[in-house]
Amino acid sequence: MKLFKILFFIPYFLFSQNNEKFFDDASLLYNQENYQASLDNYLKVYNNGYESLELYYNIANCYYKLGLNSKSILFYEKALKIDSNDKETNFNLDFLNAQLIDQINNVDNISLFIIFDKVLHYLSCNQLVNISLLFFWVLILFIFVIIITKKIKVKNLFFSLSLISFFFSLIFFILAIVNFYTIKDYAILIPSNIYVKSAPSIQSEDLFMLHEGVKMELLDNFDSWSKIKLYNGMTGWIKTEYVDVI
Repeated sequence: MKLFKILFFIPYFLFSQNNEKFFDDASLLYNQENYQASLDNYLKVYNNGYESLELYYNIANCYYKLGLNSKSILFYEKALKIDSNDKETNFNLDFLNAQLIDQINNVDNISLFIIFDKVLHYLSCNQLVNISLLFFWVLILFIFVIIITKKIKVKNLFFSLSLISFFFSLIFFILAIVNFYTIKDYAILIPSNIYVKSAPSIQSEDLFMLHEGVKMELLDNFDSWSKIKLYNGMTGWIKTEYVDVI
């Protein structure tokens, strides 16, 4: 058993060392403005199965320097899946999105479903659980105040606040469950432009054109086609090879 552990540890250690060397070489090459060679080294780390905010962020920067904006957007989005609050990644992604030909806005339907969909899009399951727990502990604090205070007005005030805290705690807990069981797949369009089809067939009707860098939800797959949904609610079919999953 000890021998097995040693034999297992050595290749893992060498694997980690190789990734560290590729990463360091890539960073050095980037500083030397050799962006293609830098990207090649970062992609070696990525293809080895390593994931981190820093790796995705650096890969995105390389693609941007090489003028491959759609790939850059893809890896900024991957970075935000790890930390959706990272300021530099959000800033760079907003900068690139502002340059897209297709500026797709949400439909003018402000409903609870749209709001919940936005919350589920920007917050992870763990973040939703943490928010739910925060409101829960606020609820406990309010209950404690209700117990110790003797003033009726204060009791009534904190009773109302405790109901609000309970409501939000429950809502965010439900959203966390929904997030966990209904994880959506998103992708980025890579080619410079394509036509979205009405059906999974080359002979089907062209619905509209999309340009590189657009983010879309993947609804279904059929053969070599993917059904997509844009943020404004428009749907259609495109070749699966045209998109990279975030």
